Amino acid sequence: MQFSELQTAVNDNLESSQFTNWTAALTKRWINRALRWACEGQVILPEKSESLVKRLMSHDFSFLINEVQASTVDGQRTYALPNGATTNVWEFRKDKNVELVDVNNYRVPLTKFHKTDIEDDPQFAYLTGEGTPSHFCIEQFRLWLYCLPDHSQNQDTAFSINMEYYGYLPDLSADDDSNDFTLKFPELIEYKATALGFGWAKDTDAEKEYEDKANRRMLELITNDEAIDLGGIERGMEPSAGASIGV
Repeated sequence: MQFSELQTAVNDNLESSQFTNWTAALTKRWINRALRWACEGQVILPEKSESLVKRLMSHDFSFLINEVQASTVDGQRTYALPNGATTNVWEFRKDKNVELVDVNNYRVPLTKFHKTDIEDDPQFAYLTGEGTPSHFCIEQFRLWLYCLPDHSQNQDTAFSINMEYYGYLPDLSADDDSNDFTLKFPELIEYKATALGFGWAKDTDAEKEYEDKANRRMLELITNDEAIDLGGIERGMEPSAGASIGV
């Protein structure tokens, strides 16, 4: 289903409500908010009879994996994460794997730590100096490397950083825009966007109806993700040295 078809489906669902100040821009916003929700793989699980507490489940879809590469800058610790501004490089959502590649093409997976654990724990003091990076953290929408890259440890050559991550698909805008969700699971986006529309109109019964539909569809997709024959999506690019990751 293309974006224009999705807009029509959502609008048809909403026509029964007495909307005021309803614009095409609002439908577009609801659809793209629904798409972002779908990329996060979040679903509210059915309530257990003995508890009224809602349980939130989050899933990383295998077909939302992207890959980018960057080069280290001598003595530079932080690197910008993909922000979706570059074609075919999706906005960063969650890291999957980060590795360092030296001049001899030797690849070493980096170990993830919390920034405060490294900087506040004396046993990790050696990581705050210069050397060959072996650890990383994700904070403030930046990738942090520990140790500080020292290119003298790599024949005075920049290291390569390879990062696999789960991303957000780009917003839909043009009439013929589409993506894996709209082509293969359009009902998921339709139901969630419709629920957002009814929520905006304060039609709580209709909002709950479509929210429940969206959650059930999401749960089905999560349950069957490993069997979905989509394959992994990996797109890479090589930024200029030291610029950032994926920019």
